[in-house]
Amino acid sequence: MSFFPPKNRYYSLGLKLPLFLLILVHLFILAKTSFTAWPEMILWPYFLLKGLLPYRDIAMAHNPLLIFDLAFFYKIFGVSLLSLKIYSWLLVIITDFMLFFVAKKFIRNSKTTLLVLAFYVFWQPYFEGNGVWFDLVLAPLAILIFYSLHQKKLFLAGVLTGLSILTKQTAFLFLVPIFFTIWFLFEKKLKTIKEFLFGLTLPFVLFFAWLFYQGIITDYYFWGVKFGSFYLPKSSGQIQLPTIKQLLSLSVPYAFVFLSILTFIVNRARNGEEKRKIILLIIWCFFTALGVYPRFGLFHFQPSLPFLALISGIMISESSLWFKKHKKAPLLIFLVFIIGGSLYLQGRFYWLHWRKPDRFFEKETLEAASWLTKNTKRDEKIFILNSWDHLYALSGTLPAVSPWVPTLPWYLEYDKIQDGVVADLEVVKPNLIVFEPYRREGLGSYKPEMINRFLVENYELTKIVAGRFWIFVPK
Repeated sequence: MSFFPPKNRYYSLGLKLPLFLLILVHLFILAKTSFTAWPEMILWPYFLLKGLLPYRDIAMAHNPLLIFDLAFFYKIFGVSLLSLKIYSWLLVIITDFMLFFVAKKFIRNSKTTLLVLAFYVFWQPYFEGNGVWFDLVLAPLAILIFYSLHQKKLFLAGVLTGLSILTKQTAFLFLVPIFFTIWFLFEKKLKTIKEFLFGLTLPFVLFFAWLFYQGIITDYYFWGVKFGSFYLPKSSGQIQLPTIKQLLSLSVPYAFVFLSILTFIVNRARNGEEKRKIILLIIWCFFTALGVYPRFGLFHFQPSLPFLALISGIMISESSLWFKKHKKAPLLIFLVFIIGGSLYLQGRFYWLHWRKPDRFFEKETLEAASWLTKNTKRDEKIFILNSWDHLYALSGTLPAVSPWVPTLPWYLEYDKIQDGVVADLEVVKPNLIVFEPYRREGLGSYKPEMINRFLVENYELTKIVAGRFWIFVPK
């Protein structure tokens, strides 16, 4: 069984112009709103290009596929904010095209297809989508897995699932909607699952072979499995549940999911194929959003957005037809809530982000990077404490400790990590330490006692750059 009917050439031709217009609108929104240049997306690939290895030289709890891909991209185009923006926006455009392609084949209605893409274009930036993070990469992978399953390309679906998990561990949750899809669509389920699992294992075989070749399998187990999978999710500071206000704001873009569930319950006129289609979309939408737990953040919803857009496009199309026939007050109230809520949330988003500076690349950060470049040697080993670690990349320097560990409590309070950092500092004795004063609250308020004591006892303040970055040298 497949939910994708045969091709219609004339149907496809009539959608090309609106498709490109919507993608141009998407690019315009991304270019004019503040970009989030997560420091890790600059720092970690830079470290790889300098010959450092993940897990052995870089304390990271994530799987490394995205970091390797970014490092390859930077090797060609250079390590810079512009390169990161281009990479991010190319990824978003690819997702636009994939979603359009899947919606076109899945729905077979030109207006609904455009509604799907329009919904995604206007909500994707709102969910902190203007900047590369692991969840952003999962969006096109999830929609490709969904399509591959419906096209009965089980081996390909398995390979893509493996790549998703090697991008971010939470992608293992994709297995739930994947097995639901197999159960719904395939008769020879055992044979289908075997083909899928064969594809799934291939990326892991290659990955573990590389780990063994590099001699870092134990390092990966320590950071990627023991720390990342078992300690990190329940560590202090990682559990961050949404507020009532945040949940209420989510009720607007996700309202059509609730409407789809309601119409599925009350609308007995739906045929079996339509019901299966809606059920599968709801399951995919739900499980691809579970990466938001335990640390709430809007960007964690990125893998769910393509399926949310598919559901919303279908429901908007059905609601408009139903409203023309019945004109019932409850639907009118629902639509007023959606339109009003969307205008408020979107308006607030643009008010906060339109033509605002890029995050983590503020004027003061760039001034500090410029000062460091002028006052250090290329590849000189320095130490950055309680500040943006991508200053290493921006200044062409390297960390004086191995592995490099961020100034975060769930890292530095784990398994005598601070002891190792201080031991490295005592051996290397860097000529320069960049320190940003501890704040009263938030992540910047954390003070690693052993490292701070080493700084106070062995270094002295000589300069403050940009009124924010304190420069320490040996006493």
